[in-house]
Amino acid sequence: MDLEFDEIDFKSISQSRRLLEKFSVDRYWNEFKGDWKAYLTEVFKYDTEDNSVEKPFRLNIPEKPHPFGKWI
Repeated sequence: MDLEFDEIDFKSISQSRRLLEKFSVDRYWNEFKGDWKAYLTEVFKYDTEDNSVEKPFRLNIPEKPHPFGKWI
C-alpha cells in the first residue's frame, strides 16, 4: 500500500485551524467579555447525552466520602 503524502495540504489545514481559533477566541472576548462560564454554556448547549440507551460499558463509581469529614 503506497500512500501519497504529497496530497496532504498542511498549509490549508494550518490556515483552517488558525481561522477556527480566531473565531472562537474573538467570540469569547467580544461577545462574552471573557466570561468563561457563559461561553462554555453557550458552546455546549446542544451537547446532550441520550439516556434512553443503556451503556453497560460505563463504570458506576460510588462517590467516596470526604477524607476529612470526621475531623470537622
